[in-house]
Amino acid sequence: MPLRLLRQRTSVKWSTYGPDVLPLWVAEMDCDLAEPIVGAVTRAVQRGDTGYWAGKHLRDAFGEVAAARWGWDVGALSSVAVPNVMSGVVACLDAVVEPGTPVLVASPVYPPLAQYPRQAGYPVHRVALTAAGRLDLAALAEAFGHLPSRGAAPRGAFLLCNPHNPTGVVHTRAELEELGRIARECAVVVIADEIHALVSYEPFTPALSAIREAYALHSASKAFNLVGMNIALLWSADPVPISPAIAHGDQISAIAHTAALRECGPWLDQALSALTNRRRLLTDFIRREAPIIGFAPPQATYLAWLDLAAASGARGERISATVLRERAGLALTSGTAFGSANHVRLNFATSPAILLSALERLASVVA
Repeated sequence: MPLRLLRQRTSVKWSTYGPDVLPLWVAEMDCDLAEPIVGAVTRAVQRGDTGYWAGKHLRDAFGEVAAARWGWDVGALSSVAVPNVMSGVVACLDAVVEPGTPVLVASPVYPPLAQYPRQAGYPVHRVALTAAGRLDLAALAEAFGHLPSRGAAPRGAFLLCNPHNPTGVVHTRAELEELGRIARECAVVVIADEIHALVSYEPFTPALSAIREAYALHSASKAFNLVGMNIALLWSADPVPISPAIAHGDQISAIAHTAALRECGPWLDQALSALTNRRRLLTDFIRREAPIIGFAPPQATYLAWLDLAAASGARGERISATVLRERAGLALTSGTAFGSANHVRLNFATSPAILLSALERLASVVA
């Protein structure tokens, strides 16, 4: 999609900064919506189908995709609709652990995974990923083991990001099975945010297929650019007693997501191919023009986690998201809230021309 049309958008990505700034920060895609989604929503509005959601179709549509893409049969599992993944994470915590139960995350991590539970009254503890950006299972075992006993209740909850945001790592089945074993032995509940599952370039393993007692939240919002029409499904082996205030879905969002899952497989395949090309462009540019930036191509997501620890500006100053925005007109997401002040996150789900322009702006500041 050309820049002049993108600048007409009113979403947060395109309305936060002025016309001199290229915004490659928040996780929105610079693309047209898939036509089946547009058609389904348009027809619903035209017939006035904007009442309360009946709860039909979305579960079946997701099940079809899960079976086709991951070989995962969800037929025997329980599911409940929630407004979005993060509200579902907190609602799941409220349902399955006691108030004040410690929550652990693997850091650096998507900021709301730490922020939302903390705001809901759960103490949050960070356990560092390995240097390769993968789960440090030994460190997790140690952290789980130090949690105080809470009698018959879970000692803690681990919020798994699968695939991981911001590193783009896709956890292997072996890693997930070992995580499940450790959590089981230490009476820790695993709740997985799997919102980027459909944007994987490597084989994806659903958490529930490896950890039977886990809970997992899925949504088509990231893969099909539907974050403004949000809905998610919370999956589990047994029903979760979610509060009625949360356990509901939006009618138009459900229609859009059902159309995405049922009718937009070819569109998604084309999008993944385009994103693979953008990832290659990004990787080649950094290796050629800015090798001082630390970067491992993500195995999933359209987000690049860039390590600027070795980089500096013309006067030797540390490069940050603020410096890039002020000096180069490039808006990236600061790594500070994720848990790493030396990083920035770049969204490469845009056109080659915009991505190349952004990378040139980045290279102009990094010494």
